Amino acid sequence: MLDLRKFAGFILSLSVIALPALNGTAFASGACCSVSGGDPKRLSLTVVGASAMNHEAIGADTYELSQQALLLKLGKPVGRGFVLQAQVGLPAATELSHEQMELSGRGGLIYGAGVGYKLPRFLEPVDLTVSASFSRSLGYLDKDMAGTIDQSFRINEFQVLFIGETALSAKTALYAGLRAYSGKNQLKDNSTGAKVNGDQEGSLAALAGIRYNLAEKLSLVADAGFGHTRVIGIGAVFSF
Repeated sequence: MLDLRKFAGFILSLSVIALPALNGTAFASGACCSVSGGDPKRLSLTVVGASAMNHEAIGADTYELSQQALLLKLGKPVGRGFVLQAQVGLPAATELSHEQMELSGRGGLIYGAGVGYKLPRFLEPVDLTVSASFSRSLGYLDKDMAGTIDQSFRINEFQVLFIGETALSAKTALYAGLRAYSGKNQLKDNSTGAKVNGDQEGSLAALAGIRYNLAEKLSLVADAGFGHTRVIGIGAVFSF
């Protein structure tokens, strides 16, 4: 049964944590930004399919970015509420478009590492977690509107997450919060070595997700990031 008192408490905490960011803007961010929360007390392996869409300022032009990726995320508790985090992934598709120009491709590499900390509970019935991480997303571009190309698009990103989570029932939990991030992109022509760099940018955005415990060591998760960058992730968390 849904505990209405817990749900009301979560909505109250969500209004404190997330609503100030809804009018903010986001920037350079690939599919590597999917959160997909898991159990902070156990070693966990998360398999996530993620999709992101946003605007990218590259040189003097603004491009529309769309990227889909498959991610593996590892979380290892190290005591005192701290969790070490690592991720690796493969961009399934990357697309950049600008006016009459469209670049697309498959393949590349996403990797990153970070650390998380679960704060002592002081806001019933919400558990609060903060984390910081660095990630790099490299997507290959092999087609434009004229034919075959050999280019790559890279994003280096640092992000900080502040997340509140509450249990709605014995098997279901909601989490929401803020994502603060800063990064820089680069478009490279691999055949000539020419590079076009974007500016260092950063902002705040809201995020929210749900976790359902399917079994003792298996959870299903879905989360979304809002604002100028829209990120959606769906996956499974295996705990050990």
